[in-house]
Amino acid sequence: MACISIELSIAMLFFAAAVILFREYQHMKSINSLKQENDELRNAIYALQKEEKNFRERDFKKLLNDFNKLKERADEIESEYVKLKKKLGKEK
Repeated sequence: MACISIELSIAMLFFAAAVILFREYQHMKSINSLKQENDELRNAIYALQKEEKNFRERDFKKLLNDFNKLKERADEIESEYVKLKKKLGKEK
């Protein structure tokens, strides 16, 4: 009878060890899944930041281009104004 209880207790220990190992495996699997999700989120944030930077650069370049066009037009208007002012001065 004593031999059966020793074998039964060894079997119970192996079963408990198997349950613990299975739980650890599931736990590590969920941790790896969370790490992968974290990496995906980090990559998505990086991509969004990069896209925002590119958008800002494009927006800045467009604004600068518009400003330069307006400045050129203002210079043209000013030169026309000076010509007209000289022309009016000569007529008087």
